[in-house]
Amino acid sequence: MPPGRLVTAEGIRGAGKTTLTEALCAYLLDRGVDAELVCRPVRVDAADRLHVGASDCESQLTPRARSLMSAADHARFVETWVAPQVARRAFVLVDSFARLTLPLEGAESRLLPRDLASLNRFAQGGLVPDRTLILDLEPDVAEKRTAYDASVNRRADLGETRLFRALISAYRPRETDPRVRVLDAAQPPGNLLVDAVAAIADLIP
Repeated sequence: MPPGRLVTAEGIRGAGKTTLTEALCAYLLDRGVDAELVCRPVRVDAADRLHVGASDCESQLTPRARSLMSAADHARFVETWVAPQVARRAFVLVDSFARLTLPLEGAESRLLPRDLASLNRFAQGGLVPDRTLILDLEPDVAEKRTAYDASVNRRADLGETRLFRALISAYRPRETDPRVRVLDAAQPPGNLLVDAVAAIADLIP
């Protein structure tokens, strides 16, 4: 059995990634496609256990160390949750597969972007999405959509607006990648779903 198609949704907090992937999975299942939605679990993996053993406070870790911890977390997610589903399902959808904070980590740890990109590829074990849907939404709109908790991103000193703007600016240059589709996340969910279906139509068996 050939491996399944991997479709991921990326975007800043509040862009509607979870809503879209759930709707896409339902759309595929309704049409008889063997689809599975994989959501990233709360961090309770080896990286966290190592972290707890090394320090009681993440602020004591250097930015470079946080990048390595985050890569370990991502590798475990891919190996445990994503890759097995891709091996046995026709279609796998993932909310937030990419490492969204690479630009910020690069700025903080002073690692070169190519080094962080290599670290990310290593963590993914060669698994590359067949289609990445980037939900493009202005940071100001995203902030209004969600009660953003600064403790989630654990970089409160950077400021919420700076975080949003850094992430969205990192997405837009990827529009030239043939595996990437940029969608207008400001539109109603139903319209966004129509655009998303059109963006993966060539992959649907």
